[in-house]
Amino acid sequence: MRQLWNSAAVRYLRDCIGMYFDKQVPQTAASLSYFLLLTVFPLLICVNAFLGLLNLDVFQVISYLEGFLPAEGLEVIRNYLDYIAGGQSGALLAAGLILVFTSSSAAFRTLMRALARIYD
Repeated sequence: MRQLWNSAAVRYLRDCIGMYFDKQVPQTAASLSYFLLLTVFPLLICVNAFLGLLNLDVFQVISYLEGFLPAEGLEVIRNYLDYIAGGQSGALLAAGLILVFTSSSAAFRTLMRALARIYD
């Protein structure tokens, strides 16, 4: 049993597991996924606001998508584009931009800390 424990493959596996927990990989992964998830929704708010500012021709957009999507999907997209073309809030765009920058900077900071731990 002792010979198996000291074999090269088991030693390598022990070193990998030790490094995994020493460098706090699970905590870093959870933190990074949390901040990236917080970045997605404000980003969608910004995309929504920018789409509203573009004054897209809804029928032209739908005509481009007709070959790819079923009729029910096209109806959902048409309703959504009609909705965002109707009215936009500058405050919502500003809040979305602020949240995108703060949460993405937190995600970047988490990533940089993880790399600093890995490379000491």
